[in-house]
Amino acid sequence: IKEDFANYSKLKPNVKNEVVHISISLTPGEHLDEEKKVEFSEKLLEKLDFKTDKIPYLIVEHHDKDYEHWHIVAGRITSDSK
Repeated sequence: IKEDFANYSKLKPNVKNEVVHISISLTPGEHLDEEKKVEFSEKLLEKLDFKTDKIPYLIVEHHDKDYEHWHIVAGRITSDSK
């Protein structure tokens, strides 16, 4: 994964913040299955103008809180160097 992100970074070495980190938290007691979390995350990225077919991204779920939450790490450099 690290190598994938690094390869994209090489396309635009002048970009300082190569990735964005987004944290998603649900209300305590609320639950989404894995498929819905992925669907939500991809729709959010698209809404924020991240082209999921042209960037590397990672969705990671934790279980260290009393509520469901996950993180999205997405590259800010597209496969076509934009």
